[in-house]
Amino acid sequence: MANKEHLKILKKGVEAWNAWREKNVKENPDLTGVDLGEAKLRGANFFDADLRGVKLVGADLQESSLVRADLRIADFSLANLIAARMDEANCYKTKFRGAKLNLARILGANFRLADLSEADFTEANMSNSSFFKQLFETQT
Repeated sequence: MANKEHLKILKKGVEAWNAWREKNVKENPDLTGVDLGEAKLRGANFFDADLRGVKLVGADLQESSLVRADLRIADFSLANLIAARMDEANCYKTKFRGAKLNLARILGANFRLADLSEADFTEANMSNSSFFKQLFETQT
């Protein structure tokens, strides 16, 4: 269950969130299971955050940091993740259906059983990321 204080800070906006993160570098944010669909989170710092089961459908996360974040079973369908940093993120069973991940840096991430259908990874760097039985289906 999400930490209510963390969610309260995030709802104040990205500037307040990032300022709090700078002052609380040892804190691992817990936003598990929260619905943040269509949220404006451009440039947000989710380094080492617990985002398991979070719904970020259609959210704007352009240039955000999801480095070492736990994204298991989260839903990023139709999200804007252009130029996001996702090094070592755990994306096990995560949905990225139709998401924009152009220019993203995704080094050493786990995409096992992830749904990458219709996702755009143009010019993304996915070096050393692991893929096993992920979905790459296209709709007709």
